[in-house]
Amino acid sequence: MRVSTRARYGINAVFELAKNYQGEPIAIKTISERQKIPMQYLEQLIVKLRKAGIVNSLRGAKGGYTIAKKPKDITAWDVIACLEGAFAPIHCKRYEEEGCDHEDDCAGQHIWTKVNSSVMQAVENITFADLIKEFKEK
Repeated sequence: MRVSTRARYGINAVFELAKNYQGEPIAIKTISERQKIPMQYLEQLIVKLRKAGIVNSLRGAKGGYTIAKKPKDITAWDVIACLEGAFAPIHCKRYEEEGCDHEDDCAGQHIWTKVNSSVMQAVENITFADLIKEFKEK
């Protein structure tokens, strides 16, 4: 299973902002440099994250971005869902609207449903507060 570049960069950008919770806004250029995210790509992600209420923007000379909620209230899933939409471990008709003709006798469906459930449970339970704590302990 692969996590997209969009999700990886989005999580890193939100992590950078979460580390600075209640601090001054961070310029997008600073986030880009610290997390090694191409600026144009980051700008696209920030727009989506702002619309989803994960980050806030502040205009002006001392402007930039802040995290919109407490780090304990934002999960990895919040960012992934914002940037990726639906999550499925493999491309399978079961996860599409029209369904699958082999749904009743597909062993793979059973496996991928369990994998999807486990991954979802993991990312729904990882908060940015958890990530900050883990990185401080290193």
